[in-house]
Amino acid sequence: MNAACEFIVVPKDLISDSTAEHIEKFGKPAEKGSVELSASLRNWEACGLLRKDGTVDQINAARLYFLSGGLAMDVMHEVKTRVAANFIATGNLTAMTIDDIIERNVSERAQAAAERGLASAAADRADKERASRVAQEKAAFESDKLAWVAEFGSTRLKRAVKEEIECDAIYRDERIAAERGEWCWYSTSTGMSSTPRNPTEQAFELLDAARKFDAQAKLTYHVVKESYDEDTGETIEGWRGYTCAAEFLGATIVYGLPAEYR
Repeated sequence: MNAACEFIVVPKDLISDSTAEHIEKFGKPAEKGSVELSASLRNWEACGLLRKDGTVDQINAARLYFLSGGLAMDVMHEVKTRVAANFIATGNLTAMTIDDIIERNVSERAQAAAERGLASAAADRADKERASRVAQEKAAFESDKLAWVAEFGSTRLKRAVKEEIECDAIYRDERIAAERGEWCWYSTSTGMSSTPRNPTEQAFELLDAARKFDAQAKLTYHVVKESYDEDTGETIEGWRGYTCAAEFLGATIVYGLPAEYR
């Protein structure tokens, strides 16, 4: 079963881009006009324009093409486009059935919603996998930490672990000192490292030495800019040269940096 409503239009607004040509061909358009729009009750209901008595909410249908955002609004924008195309081609405001417009928009929205649902589900899975991975990594870190502290940790570090006091910084510093004596944490060093260019033979010798500690070590170029110590009034000399970087306990470490900049 179908229902219809009058879609109010201003004919001259439909031909704004070809007014003179249209008037010459079809005559001056009327000041006001309307088009009868027909669709099934189900489709009017999908647009939210079907009243309880089975009639169409004509006032809202006529106004919707000025707005945007909802299904009914999208439908009415497309209706206006079709009305305008027909008027430009024939000079008439002809009644039309718009079930195809509504059903296509409903289908497109359903597909978009399904795709959003799939994307959301994929994002949720990724979040859960990431959380699981982080938890596993944390558990592995803690297990390794406790084993190392028990065998090699200082009295201070062992006491902190026993008292269940957060002591990751102590642990990291003791372990890097024990296992990577000439390395330092990049995060606490002075200066910045960047991609190396045109390395010297000495740079490759440094890299070979670093890889005795870590086979994955990479060559870098480190720069410490000259600075001024306001407290002492002294100028702190800068430094630049090749260094090596690697990962240790989940953080970046540097090899080859002079002691005063570590």
